[in-house]
Amino acid sequence: MIEVIKFDITAGDVHIDAPLSGAAMEYRPRGFIADQVFPIVDVPKQSDVYFVWNKDKSRQAPISTVRAPVTAPKVIQPDVSSGTYYAQNYALRTYYSIEEAANADVFDLKAKRASFLQDALMLDYEIRIANQVNSTSNVGASAACASAWTDPANANPPLDLMNQIETFENDTGFPVTQVVFGKYAWQNFRKADETRRYINPFGLGGPPATSDQVQALFEVERILVGGAYQDIGPEGGANSLAAIWGWNVLLQHAPQTPAMDRPSLGYSLRWKVAEMPSFAVIDHGFDADRYAYKMDVGYYQDEKIVDPELGRLFVAVGSSQ
Repeated sequence: MIEVIKFDITAGDVHIDAPLSGAAMEYRPRGFIADQVFPIVDVPKQSDVYFVWNKDKSRQAPISTVRAPVTAPKVIQPDVSSGTYYAQNYALRTYYSIEEAANADVFDLKAKRASFLQDALMLDYEIRIANQVNSTSNVGASAACASAWTDPANANPPLDLMNQIETFENDTGFPVTQVVFGKYAWQNFRKADETRRYINPFGLGGPPATSDQVQALFEVERILVGGAYQDIGPEGGANSLAAIWGWNVLLQHAPQTPAMDRPSLGYSLRWKVAEMPSFAVIDHGFDADRYAYKMDVGYYQDEKIVDPELGRLFVAVGSSQ
């Protein structure tokens, strides 16, 4: 269980270690994709209103764009709605003893502890985003496969997804820019007989498909595989690992350059100010009661579904429905 700690600090209470904060920002845990599913947009305030542009309005051609001499051009206005956000403070704390500090390079010790905290924070972030987009109530449409992908000889995963991509684009008018595979879905997709026939000139004699090959096949900007696992076993018990993204496949439109005025399934609205940078390493110094040094890592963020129609979920591909 990850404990989310909310705290208010002043400049006199703590020291933000800039080099360690930079190291934490550059460090990326393996297999995490939350910040690519919901791209990060920096916001200047902890809470505010954000504008949502009506994507359908942009598809409507004006009745006429002809301007007569000595007349003003025809006036058109964008259709804009709004939403609100509140960037929660997600933070965790760790201690390292005076004995550890005396027996190790202090910067290296701090960097490893900062990475340890960031791993836990990123795991929490990954689970939040996966839970949002793997709910059929948060996306515009969902579908199930006729033949389970666990049957490599009879299933046709490439055709399944091609049909879903075409339906998505015909329904929304927007291209699928990325396909997000749950780990179990990807493991079965890449080795299915039909996948290898589509990808490899040698058919079944070739190796399983790679993400680059599948990207080219579907003509999308990116293939993402949710490779992160979580331990769902009881605390203190034996490990029980489960892939966070599981058996679903998400088709979505997400811009490569995120901005709130660009259509997207969702965004991560991250509050960043000079006094509290993202994933700041907060050094509280020596805690005399514990004979240890205290360190926090945290960030401020809200994750919002901006346009549900720009997501389509292919659910539970491990079973026929």
